[in-house]
Amino acid sequence: MTAVIDREVADCIRRETISIAILTSLSSRRALDSLVVIWRQLRLIRSVAVLYGWRPGLLGTLVLVRDVFTNAVVAAGLEEVG
Repeated sequence: MTAVIDREVADCIRRETISIAILTSLSSRRALDSLVVIWRQLRLIRSVAVLYGWRPGLLGTLVLVRDVFTNAVVAAGLEEVG
């Protein structure tokens, strides 16, 4: 049973990765790219949590949101350097 859920999670992550890549490649604005990444990562977190039958509470959600924002800021910073 766990292997089936893990496969579904991997497929979900793959789909979101492809969606983010396509959406950010269509945009020439870094700010818009960051918003797309934040939106899609939050959506991915919720999808994965639902697949595992889990939903974070308020504190857990805030921690996850903080991590998503950190990832977006780091990605934007790396884009500036590159």
